[in-house]
Amino acid sequence: MEKSKNSLFSPCFQGPEILLRSQGLLNDQGKPRLNVAQGYFRRAENQDDDELLESMYVYWRDLPEFMVLRSQMVNPRTYASEWSYVAVKCSKRGNDVYRQRVKRRLDWLASSENVEFFNVQDCTTEKKVFSSALWLTLTYDIKRCSRLEAIENIGKEWNGFLSALRQKYGKVSVLRTWECSEKGYPHIHAVLLFKEAKFSVFPHLSEDQDGKEKLTFRIKEKDAIASLWHSHVDAQANEKAVQLHEEISNKDVVSLGFSKGSQNDVSFMVVSQKRVLCQWRLQGPDLRLDTCYAQLKDGLLSESARRIARAPVGMGSCWCFLGF
Repeated sequence: MEKSKNSLFSPCFQGPEILLRSQGLLNDQGKPRLNVAQGYFRRAENQDDDELLESMYVYWRDLPEFMVLRSQMVNPRTYASEWSYVAVKCSKRGNDVYRQRVKRRLDWLASSENVEFFNVQDCTTEKKVFSSALWLTLTYDIKRCSRLEAIENIGKEWNGFLSALRQKYGKVSVLRTWECSEKGYPHIHAVLLFKEAKFSVFPHLSEDQDGKEKLTFRIKEKDAIASLWHSHVDAQANEKAVQLHEEISNKDVVSLGFSKGSQNDVSFMVVSQKRVLCQWRLQGPDLRLDTCYAQLKDGLLSESARRIARAPVGMGSCWCFLGF
């Protein structure tokens, strides 16, 4: 039966908890869980029910859950056992804790030294211009397979692409994020910093989303890189390190649905929600820094670790996870 917006399945007619419970999408504790959602939406008859999937995701994201930890400590003066409890709000993809963690992970790019990969002025001369930093977009041809298959396969296919890229060009550090089109197919945005290769840069006028011309910098080796991926590839050269932060921040902020000045744009929020739903289905981290990038920020602590670090610690302190 078709689940139209005006049907009894619509969240407009039922509260989200009642709706999800009626479809068996809550566990015994009345909480939405990913394994339950995947089991339901992998069935052929449910795969296109984005309205119900969106309701479940939003309900899960906005449901505050806390990780409860208990510590048994020995008082250094009396040697008596003392109990301490810490409740940490869980990070959920798209919620306030998650957004702050993503922001912290990216802020170091903005505050770090603005390394110059090439000089734009050199593009106006006969001098050969090279860059070791690229911004890649890997799309997914919808003719290859179903939306669900694409979502399940893109992680493995991305790893295969990286392996082929490293085999061809040597060591490379990667910062990547998932996104999803309005049709529900995933694509990848990635910043790549090559350690053993540089690419020939040339200026190119292209159109932005508003149809306005803008100057971009392309690479002559684009086809060689594109041959390693099964669908369309867009490659641009980055002039300075600050652009890496701007590129990945803009994409990740949009996917989280809190783009600057767009909170009241309903159509924007619908597209943003679909992107996050795609990331939710993908399961894996929507923002990944490889080891080389992570080493630059090895002192970064998660919100949970920060709160635990601020908790009182005495002699013989031992933390125990109690549950959610």
